[in-house]
Amino acid sequence: MKTIALLLFVIVAVSARSYIEDMRRFSDFIRVYNKKYASAQEFEHRFEVFRSNLDVIETRNAAGYATHNVTKFSDMTIDEFRSYPCGGRLGDLVHPNPNFQPNMGDFPAPQAVPANFDWTTKGAVTPVKNQGACGSCWAFSVIGNMEGVWFLSGKPLTSLSEEQVVDCSTTDYGCSGGWPFWAMTDMDASPYSGNIDTESSYPYTAENGVSGSCQFSNGKVGATLPKYTSYCNEQTNTCNMAQIQQLLVTYGPLSACLDATPMQSYTGGIDNPSDCDPTYIDHCITIVGYGADASGTPFWRIKNSWGTDWGENGFYRLFRDDSNSGQGVCGINRVITIASV
Repeated sequence: MKTIALLLFVIVAVSARSYIEDMRRFSDFIRVYNKKYASAQEFEHRFEVFRSNLDVIETRNAAGYATHNVTKFSDMTIDEFRSYPCGGRLGDLVHPNPNFQPNMGDFPAPQAVPANFDWTTKGAVTPVKNQGACGSCWAFSVIGNMEGVWFLSGKPLTSLSEEQVVDCSTTDYGCSGGWPFWAMTDMDASPYSGNIDTESSYPYTAENGVSGSCQFSNGKVGATLPKYTSYCNEQTNTCNMAQIQQLLVTYGPLSACLDATPMQSYTGGIDNPSDCDPTYIDHCITIVGYGADASGTPFWRIKNSWGTDWGENGFYRLFRDDSNSGQGVCGINRVITIASV
């Protein structure tokens, strides 16, 4: 009887310690990220979500690839997180023109590319930005590409306005998502004709519309990129890894999209997740480089738009190959869009 009682005590103590440890981590999470909940019920709900995400983190770390841990998104359910970057599944968005066709182009002539390449070391990438609680990842992806292309045309590196793209694209959905090639089509049309205001003159607000409408000004233009090419998108065949490397080296940082599910808990390393769906595109980013680590594991280096307090100082490394029937890890091979001067 004493043995049974002792065993029960141990089980209860371990469970209590587990609960207490989770609560300690949740308390640290609240403090670090300045989280505030409206009621005791909301607090309890978020704590339970947090504990569930701790289980997911353990599972991801057991895979032995990247490091996953508590992030500022650890109190979000998976459905809430999937709505965060770009408003949800981008394939569910409907273009107002049912006959819309993106500007497709041919790939550059194949040539040898370096084993490792990174535009951040070559002055073509502005500092990491933060989209905040607005599903405008598509606009940050577009601007990340435009900033790099403008720099590579011989101009100074200029931080350009995501808010212009959010406010002024009439085919995208603002904070509820959009596609980069829709946005570039809109920015190439009148009255913009490829003109993008500077970030400082048209600052980001993380909401739909500054004063409720597009505030573009020809007197505040920071770059002019009147053309774009879509090399692959959700309606076409995917690009392959070699083609994406060639595009990156030839034209600069690339606008691309993927399933962001495993990025919720990512803190570093080369991610090769099993819990993402290459057909469920819900986030757009900017590919800025590629390479391999000391063990020879290949990766894409990605500039994200969630601030420097996420990932590797705001960057993400994703396993680089042509898996998933050529769609790449998390569908990274599926959508590549490039502006041009």
